[in-house]
Amino acid sequence: MFSRMHGVLLLVATLVCGACSKAEAPSAPAVEVTATGAALCAKSWIDGVDDILSILHPDTGLAKEVRAQREVLANASLATSVPRPEGQYGIVILSEPSNVNIPWIILVPICKKDAGAEQLNASNFAAGYYDDINAIGLDSTIQAPRLIQGLILIHEMRHFWQVKMEPAPENLNQIKLRREVDAYELEFSILDNLQLPGYDQALAIEIERLRRAYAQSTTTTVSPEDMPLELLFPDISSNQRVREQVATMLSIRAHFKLLEMDSDPVTAQNLKIELMTSLGYK
Repeated sequence: MFSRMHGVLLLVATLVCGACSKAEAPSAPAVEVTATGAALCAKSWIDGVDDILSILHPDTGLAKEVRAQREVLANASLATSVPRPEGQYGIVILSEPSNVNIPWIILVPICKKDAGAEQLNASNFAAGYYDDINAIGLDSTIQAPRLIQGLILIHEMRHFWQVKMEPAPENLNQIKLRREVDAYELEFSILDNLQLPGYDQALAIEIERLRRAYAQSTTTTVSPEDMPLELLFPDISSNQRVREQVATMLSIRAHFKLLEMDSDPVTAQNLKIELMTSLGYK
């Protein structure tokens, strides 16, 4: 799925941007971002995980799982994205993991607006785990609240552990949606335990809105204006994309809760998988 060329990992099946320029790129592209710069760019994501750990009770299973993730992140390799011929994007490794004999991952923070960030924006995801190269791409240009960045990174790290525990199954396509539901369930279990002001009320209101839409057999979309975003996340920006993503995350959490309340566990799980499909997951 990838190859090493001139120190560059070509993400043939991942960061391929069909809308990017097809202009010829040099065989060994210059790297403007340093390891220090990449670390600074990724810092708010790591800080978000640390903020979550400071809130969770240390003896809970959730805290133990997040601490295990944090240990892997502390051993992460850093990379930067670079344009390649034919609209492809690759990565250049900027720093190696401290210890290759324990679990490690590659973090690829996107630090400025470019085609790489636009490719993530086009899919409407702020981050993504690429199992073929063991890397997480992080769109640091969106300036989401730090707790949200922490939750997203924990979600993607869950995919890292899924692949580690169940590597390269023959029926990978069949289990991707189940893995996505599993990652969301971890993310939402943490979200429920962050003690955000107004969270329970906002969730209850969204559940009732979704229930009415189900009863009327109508499609529904959530608006940022429907959520008390500033109350929940005081550091949220005025950026509309950020606000829409946070509102959508809260709506998905409410959707999961509604399915759990109104369906038996097997049916709820199947309906969650259907929801993932409707959201564009494959």
